[in-house]
Amino acid sequence: MIVVLPDKKPSEAGNQAGPVAKLVSESRFRLYVLPDVKHKDSAATLLLRFAPDTGETWYYWADSWKRLAETGPLPKGSYELQAHPVASLRQWVAVRIDRQTGKTWYTNDIPAKWTEIPEEEAGKKKDEKK
Repeated sequence: MIVVLPDKKPSEAGNQAGPVAKLVSESRFRLYVLPDVKHKDSAATLLLRFAPDTGETWYYWADSWKRLAETGPLPKGSYELQAHPVASLRQWVAVRIDRQTGKTWYTNDIPAKWTEIPEEEAGKKKDEKK
């Protein structure tokens, strides 16, 4: 993100109420590089492309971008992605969170798809049946 501030000090700006930051540019996508990921009998670098405003995620494998399958429609919002290689297994894991609701998903395989992480119901134990 690039932020431009006014050249003048607040006291020189006349009646304006202090400095105002103007957003000049912000990338719509984030890129993640996960080296040495094992798939079947080979290993390669896995690339993930992520759009924080929609939660959409793509992975680059076999010479093209492929969209991760979703568990359902995603509302526009504010999403965050954490992606890491698991070196000891030559695998990877990614976790996505909706910053507004706290809803979370994970993925760790090719072909990649999101799996929603369920919330424990209040007053219910994990082993207790509904």
